[in-house]
Amino acid sequence: MKFLTWGANIGGGFLRANIEQELRGDIAYNIELAQLADKIGVHGILFPIRYVGRIGGNNGTDGQLDPLTVVSAVATQTSRVSLLAAVLPSFIHPVTLAKIGSTLDVISSGRFHINLVSGWFKAEQEKFGIDWIDHRDRYRRSDEYLQVVKGLWTQDDFTFNGDFYNIQGGTLNPKPVQKPYPAIYQGGNSAQSQQVAAKNSDV
Repeated sequence: MKFLTWGANIGGGFLRANIEQELRGDIAYNIELAQLADKIGVHGILFPIRYVGRIGGNNGTDGQLDPLTVVSAVATQTSRVSLLAAVLPSFIHPVTLAKIGSTLDVISSGRFHINLVSGWFKAEQEKFGIDWIDHRDRYRRSDEYLQVVKGLWTQDDFTFNGDFYNIQGGTLNPKPVQKPYPAIYQGGNSAQSQQVAAKNSDV
């Protein structure tokens, strides 16, 4: 059995609430907790993604540190614990994620993983001018997204023609340390989300 824990990069609260927050959400605190997890043998830390908290009266932007950036910092201060970054496809292009992800895998000596979150928080995306697409299309996009990321992680001159993404002979280096690629985590309640996860994800 493997134990994973949440990262503390969202100090303002994953969901906005009137309950006082105990997480500081700063990078020093995240490094401190990650080093503790590393020491006691926790398998992994999942750093969630949120641009704004959801409900309540608190300032929902407090301590909303980007998970990929936090992984980069934490990776240099730990040696064993796996580092998972949640990713929203609507906010980051798969080519960008593939490049950042392979770099993080090199920095962490093969401890980087992604948790793909297809997106459910309409207001958060609309606040930043991102078009909201329906449930079916969000999972169709996630399917293509992961095909592109995995293709760029494992192939040179990679080509992909889809409804959401088109890549023509793309090559990214360095490739990830982990072979064939870093583990992909994905979850969901709907039948479509489970089908996409079964097809593309490792956990």
